Amino acid sequence: MLNSFYYLNDVLGPELLNTLLSGPAIFTSSDRNYVDFKAINETVTPTVVPYKAHYRLEDFAWLQVDAQPRARTSSVMFHGSTGRGRSNARRPNAYVEGELRQEICDRLGPKLADHSLRCVQDQWKQAVAEESSALRGRSIGEYLKTDGNRTWVAPKGKLADPSTLEAYLNSKICLVPAGDTPTSRRLFDSMAAGCLPVLMAPAEDIMPNLPFPKAINWPQTVLFGGGLSCSLRDNADATISWVQSLLKPENEKKLQCMARRAQKVFLKYLTLRDEGVVSALLHEIDLKRVLGAVAAPDAGWVLEAAAPGVQLQCSAGRRGATEEQCLAAVREAAGRDGLEVAGFKSVDDGAAGVVPAGCSYSLHTKAAMFNTNAAGGDAAGSYRLACRGTAPPEEVP
Repeated sequence: MLNSFYYLNDVLGPELLNTLLSGPAIFTSSDRNYVDFKAINETVTPTVVPYKAHYRLEDFAWLQVDAQPRARTSSVMFHGSTGRGRSNARRPNAYVEGELRQEICDRLGPKLADHSLRCVQDQWKQAVAEESSALRGRSIGEYLKTDGNRTWVAPKGKLADPSTLEAYLNSKICLVPAGDTPTSRRLFDSMAAGCLPVLMAPAEDIMPNLPFPKAINWPQTVLFGGGLSCSLRDNADATISWVQSLLKPENEKKLQCMARRAQKVFLKYLTLRDEGVVSALLHEIDLKRVLGAVAAPDAGWVLEAAAPGVQLQCSAGRRGATEEQCLAAVREAAGRDGLEVAGFKSVDDGAAGVVPAGCSYSLHTKAAMFNTNAAGGDAAGSYRLACRGTAPPEEVP
């Protein structure tokens, strides 16, 4: 079942939903936090797939394959609604991070030069007779948007404002805050546009919702700025200084290289116009079948230490956690031992480093760590591997 729509029940209907719940199924979602999906996530494990990027930005990405990088005149870009994450009849338990988007314009706006930050207030109007002449004669009940300075009609289908598309193409950094859920389409719009995405959502919320983690090394593809509650509401000065440092002239080439890498990753794995999405999806599903289906019924995540002088690795009959599983695995295992988990960090630490390969828990920083480098480090005394027991796979007749 390939699905990326927010309201799952509306897509499936009761009969198909019951079929999905009745037995083994391959299911996709663009966000594990979709409200209707939460009701079935004990039964169905999803594979996360990307949102569809805007077609004009996707066009631009393909035209850039052999082209020179585009000159960009805007420093930081965000165009978005400030009405996300709020509770209503269909979403009684809203994702509160989405309510904080106005902080972007209020805190960052006055401190950055040449930015394209536009926080939009969404409003439903019952009549538009009193609006400006450009809006007169429109039908009752149309969707009006305003950024405080101007008002425009968003037609059914919510077509993108042309100025927003231009802002993507002209900006060096694109902020990607949480919305009604940790994810939004703007991540993939930014990558397609060659604008370096900065994810402004808590790492523990966004990491499980990034597609194709076995194909894409996300920490090397985008920047992580932390959730808006932590970054701009509670630590605004430090966050503003960090963004300003990214925009210094000496870092311009680095930003260009990172943005170009993100655009190439988009074209290889995330565009729907080539076989990349299909290949990456099949790869993820196959790994879930091989690694996920063999877990012993009573197996749980535990933290394992190495004997003195022995390389840190899971003991016989156990397996380590994938990057996608790492934070949840460490939390489960650490909880058993009464240990605190302070967050998640992904690194590329070779044999000369200290972090062991794979998923581990740092006794020093109290963080879940995932080392993408298979060589790994050797500071076994400071780390514990997250491991899980497995049962032998069933023989195929």
